[in-house]
Amino acid sequence: MISLGLGLQNSNRPLEGEFSLTDISGLQLWLKNDTGITTDSKAAVSQWDDQSGNSNHAVQATGSRRPIYGSGDVDFDGTDDRLDLTSQIPLEAFSVFMVIDPDVTTSMGVMGSASNQCFRVTQGGDVDRVTIKGTAGDSDQLNLTQDLPTIKYLLSVTRNAPVSTDNVRVFVGTTDVTDVTRDSMNPVRLTVNTVGSCTGAFLPFNGLINEVAVYDTLLTSNEITSVQNDLIARNSIS
Repeated sequence: MISLGLGLQNSNRPLEGEFSLTDISGLQLWLKNDTGITTDSKAAVSQWDDQSGNSNHAVQATGSRRPIYGSGDVDFDGTDDRLDLTSQIPLEAFSVFMVIDPDVTTSMGVMGSASNQCFRVTQGGDVDRVTIKGTAGDSDQLNLTQDLPTIKYLLSVTRNAPVSTDNVRVFVGTTDVTDVTRDSMNPVRLTVNTVGSCTGAFLPFNGLINEVAVYDTLLTSNEITSVQNDLIARNSIS
């Protein structure tokens, strides 16, 4: 077994005075680029350590379901690759940040816990659509004001709760691409315990996941911008 965690964690530790995602309260999960990743003899990821301080690591015991480690990123095959979290994360209000590089534009789940609890991109194959589905209903944000990129990008999704409607915001990079007229569903709890699909092999992700950060609160505008700028800089997003 090859462990990539120790040296990478040390090299990515913020210097005194530098911003870190842990500086903002509410961080429940942080799968950091090129940090805390353990691979097997085939360069497949068996564990991606949570850097939030909650030890909610993403693991996969079955070799055939392990995504492949790349140059700091994790490559999911779009069939049955996934990583399961040690503990479930219940979300009502949230701020979720995902650095992804999809290989296809079919409907894919970046993370979730069931078919009706999931963060999905290109829902229905629409390249301008992101969907957030929760327990016994959904709080959808559909048909964004621009298409999702086909190269590596930062996707941020935030939600306030409890609010009846129009409470979801979607960002590509630092640009708000929310179409508020399409968010008409009441917010309901969403649980996350899987990365790389909604659950099992349902809507598996096909492509690279570089980094994931989940806060169980709606961050302020300044906090959102700080997180976005940090992720964009460290993940070399143009």
